[in-house]
Amino acid sequence: PSCGVSTAGQTAFSRTLMSRERAQRASASTTVGTREAASAPCTSSVTPSLRPRPGPMARQLSSKKPKRLGYTVGRLLGYMGHYKLLFFAVALLVTVSAVANLAGTYMIRPVVNSLDGGTWQEFVSGVVLTACVYGVGVLCALGYTQCMVSVAQKALYDIRRDLFAHLQDLPLVWFDGRNRGDVMSYFTNDVDTIADALNNSFAMVIQSFIQMTGTLVMLFVLNWKLSLIVAVCYAAM
Repeated sequence: PSCGVSTAGQTAFSRTLMSRERAQRASASTTVGTREAASAPCTSSVTPSLRPRPGPMARQLSSKKPKRLGYTVGRLLGYMGHYKLLFFAVALLVTVSAVANLAGTYMIRPVVNSLDGGTWQEFVSGVVLTACVYGVGVLCALGYTQCMVSVAQKALYDIRRDLFAHLQDLPLVWFDGRNRGDVMSYFTNDVDTIADALNNSFAMVIQSFIQMTGTLVMLFVLNWKLSLIVAVCYAAM
């Protein structure tokens, strides 16, 4: 009986220890979960403020028009006027390149017709002439591309120089009233937009106008009736 009592007491004591360990583990896990829950809102509220905000350098180019469009275009034309000869050379080369492309397209007609009722010599001469016309167009395209890059870089140099000189005369109050990165974006995003306009838009406007006009003229020369029907249908759309 004494052994039975002692064994029962030991069993009860071991059960008490096990229950205390379980209680301690449960309280420890509850404390850790509470700390994590308490620290989570703090982290979410503090982290966004510590993250660097995307400045104007990272934003996309805006498509908004300038407040003084006429004045802005006038200033841009003034910078372009410093290099009139180069711009005239670009316009001339673009014109020749567009006309050569149209003439090369028209030359396909006599080449194909020579296969039906012409001689071998007429066919070869037509192919050679067509290749020469396209070659002139390619050379002119290469020439106006190089000239356009050169004149665009010179105009951008003048713009950046005058912009930097203008910033030197501004008071400190003007810089305090601007967000971070705005001043730097004037030299990067805005000037890059002008560079894209000079490199692509100037030549593209001339080339598109000549190709559209030349294509319409060529269509009316080949078949004016069909061309008139196409023009009326296109205008109705």
